[in-house]
Amino acid sequence: MVANDTRLVPVVNEPANWKVSQGCLAVTTDQKTDFFQKKYYGFERDSGHFLGVRSVTNSQRGSGFREFSELLFLREMKMAMDYRVANLDNSVEISTAFLNVPKEATDKVTRSSKMLTSTELEGFTKDGTVNKWLSDFNKMFQDLGTVKDPMAPEKFDTSELFSSA
Repeated sequence: MVANDTRLVPVVNEPANWKVSQGCLAVTTDQKTDFFQKKYYGFERDSGHFLGVRSVTNSQRGSGFREFSELLFLREMKMAMDYRVANLDNSVEISTAFLNVPKEATDKVTRSSKMLTSTELEGFTKDGTVNKWLSDFNKMFQDLGTVKDPMAPEKFDTSELFSSA
């Protein structure tokens, strides 16, 4: 997809500088651009841009903008996972500032479990480990009486989408 690809549609307030290269969208937000909405802030000053993607075919599951936005979200999540593992101390600082919670508590919780990189999680997905984890959780919740008849992980797990992002 390239910037002049007819599937990529500037729907609202097209930014002056944007392009798609090697499947990645790059946008530079124009100066004095706001995304404020009345429902959150009590006033509206929405000069922000929005780019949409036309669906290529309706026969594909989740084709078009929905799939594009899911993949963008998952790519961001993967980068966040990898950043967190590589920069644990800074991640704790960011989290405590954002959540306004004590650093000591956040640090203990963060260091009490293994943080996975996106590559590690993909590996565990491919070898069936994630499916086993989800099945074990299902059994635990069933044994506790929380869930009577749990849904099989294959019906809700979208790990192929995660791996494709």
